[in-house]
Amino acid sequence: MNRPGQPTHHSAWPWPIERAQYNCRPELDEWERGALGRLPHPRRGTSKKGEGIYSHSSLTRLVQPLHDVLDVIGTTGPRTGTLSVLLGEMQRRESAFWAWSEPQWIVTIGTNRHAFTARHHMTASATRQQIFAVGYLLCGVRALAEIKG
Repeated sequence: MNRPGQPTHHSAWPWPIERAQYNCRPELDEWERGALGRLPHPRRGTSKKGEGIYSHSSLTRLVQPLHDVLDVIGTTGPRTGTLSVLLGEMQRRESAFWAWSEPQWIVTIGTNRHAFTARHHMTASATRQQIFAVGYLLCGVRALAEIKG
């Protein structure tokens, strides 16, 4: 007899994000490049009020999957740090996050808190954990051994 919450042989755990619902094109189009170029430099996300700068219609394809992951993991606080870092990295790499290799994700997440802070000029609070969740749920990043506290 199975206890509540214990998986059975007949049930499969559903992945919380369906990647097929998104446009996973790795290249940025000219509108996305232009919108990314107009964003301010990455900054620590301390206010939900600042999230509006990421709502430009040209960025919807890139931002909506990020919001979906943040919803799935129960993010209730500001998202500006996570959006700022990921959109800044897309601008830097001139590609959507869908195109990033696992080593590129590791650089973005940082092998430790100090590496994250040095690259993004913000403390490695919940932002770093949220970015790892995006990489894991949307892009299959599994490099747990390379990412330390």
